[in-house]
Amino acid sequence: MTPTHDTASEGRPERRLPCETCQSDVAGAAGQACPNCGTALRGVRRWRRTLLGVVIGLALMIVGGAGLVLYASSNGIPWYGYYSSNELLSIMKDKHKGSPQVRAAWEELRRRDKEYQLNPAVRSRLIDACLQAQAAGPKRLIGGETEFLGESYLKERMTAAQKDAFLRHLVQLMFLVRSRVPAGYEVPFELVYKGNLPNKLQFRLADVKILEQDRTLAEWPEMVCTTDGNQTLLRRLPALAEGAHKVTLQGTVQVRMWGLGGDGLFGYQVRHAWPVSLPADLQVTPPGVMGVRVIGDATLKSQFTRGIRPAHLEFSNYRVDYKPGYIDGDLTAHIDLGILPVGVAFEVFARVGGKEHPLGLLWRQRHQDRTAREVTGRYSGPLVQTVQLVLRGGPEAACGTVEMTEAWQGEIVYEDVPVRMLPTRMPD
Repeated sequence: MTPTHDTASEGRPERRLPCETCQSDVAGAAGQACPNCGTALRGVRRWRRTLLGVVIGLALMIVGGAGLVLYASSNGIPWYGYYSSNELLSIMKDKHKGSPQVRAAWEELRRRDKEYQLNPAVRSRLIDACLQAQAAGPKRLIGGETEFLGESYLKERMTAAQKDAFLRHLVQLMFLVRSRVPAGYEVPFELVYKGNLPNKLQFRLADVKILEQDRTLAEWPEMVCTTDGNQTLLRRLPALAEGAHKVTLQGTVQVRMWGLGGDGLFGYQVRHAWPVSLPADLQVTPPGVMGVRVIGDATLKSQFTRGIRPAHLEFSNYRVDYKPGYIDGDLTAHIDLGILPVGVAFEVFARVGGKEHPLGLLWRQRHQDRTAREVTGRYSGPLVQTVQLVLRGGPEAACGTVEMTEAWQGEIVYEDVPVRMLPTRMPD
């Protein structure tokens, strides 16, 4: 005879549903009460239905979450878009700055900021995080923090303390003075500005004084700072007596922005200002003690001639009406510098008709990368189309720079260097 039970369940124990009172198996009971003791079976069945509902709910949550991720991926929506802004800020704070999670969190916060989805409190926390990364140095930056801070400043989204921290970090000054100067020589110095102010902002140093103790050595109503490597604004102090000296540059940093002033006129208005005090030490040596290693190898001249190439000269800010055939104005020499075997320092002259017109100093450390330099001096003489450009090197030229401690001694003359005339408005 053929078996009548289900073979699929063979070998498995039958499921039991015990009664809460007598523990009798009520899995197959047809009524609403236990056939043995009469206890109502609602609680048992309700518990069974509840357990089944929990299992089904968890399954739906897992499937729904996976479906959400698949939907986000298929539609190009970044997964970090589903994090709250506070969670993203926590990721930026807790994770290593170079990790992909931090970059993803940062990019998502930047997207929300550009789409005006960050509330002021979250944006302020993001600004603080960027300021901390900026102050810690370039290695702590992800990329784009300075741009974000500049936008926040220009859109007036920073507190006063945040603005102050942002600008003070960007406006970094170095007061560089030649450490050893012979007696009788003026003391060369540079004020170097390192920073990257946002567009629309301008920086200057006002009310500048250089002091030695209580004595004022020099002062200027304002000073334009050089960028790193720009030599056109080299300045000098008066000659000092032999011995050790400690000088201090004092001034007021002013960050200005174009706008409407209190007088009703447009112009650069001071937005922030703070005082600075920058010390420097130097030693004035006895006369003739130059502190420069002189290189007198004449065979280097051919290498310098190939490595230093004058491009052209330019007249600017000139006038030609005071004397026929003559010109009075600024003359700038544009010179390309290649890689040089030794350090050089040259006094540069434009020679016209046997007369030399000084243009300034040109110097370069050994093995520096290729670059272009400019030297500018005042010219008053015949209006010409070419000049002889003279480069005269030696320890005297090196002592006129801030950092040169070696210099080749010799002279290089370039013939027929072309001269251009820039368009200019004739001075009143």
